[in-house]
Amino acid sequence: MNRNTKSNLAIALGILTPMLASRSDGSRSRFSPNLDNVVYKTSKNWFTYFITVDDKSDATYVALWKQKSGPFETTKRVGELDFSKVENLKTGDKYLKVEDAFINKVDRHLGFGKKMYQIAMEYSHPTITSIRSYLPDRLNKKQIPSIYKSLGGYEDEDWSIIPITRVRWSYE
Repeated sequence: MNRNTKSNLAIALGILTPMLASRSDGSRSRFSPNLDNVVYKTSKNWFTYFITVDDKSDATYVALWKQKSGPFETTKRVGELDFSKVENLKTGDKYLKVEDAFINKVDRHLGFGKKMYQIAMEYSHPTITSIRSYLPDRLNKKQIPSIYKSLGGYEDEDWSIIPITRVRWSYE
């Protein structure tokens, strides 16, 4: 099956239903940081990194930004986690399905992948019970499984699942 075929089939069969995220202005900017929604900031390797969410009470998009200070200050997006909300009509379970996850190669191995998942869990809507990733669609077979495992994740058939417990994470 190709990307999302299993989810789309489940939606067509009426088992799952996609949920639309409601935004106050109806849009999400993926290419410029929303400085009002910065939820994490740190300095590493002569750069300032910060993480933003699209909505602090119902996050479905988490972005990692890299800022270089100096006379030619630049800010660019170097990572993202993009989710769709899904509801299982049989169980009523609502979860975030990973649609896209990446961090630029030069910015990997700095702990930002795990932090982005933690932030997604913390700022997701209170009715969301888990983050799920469809295994056959996964390209990264090394770092992502270790992130899921470190966050209490497990595998169930073709899915990796991180249960969400409403906890405040420490980013220190």
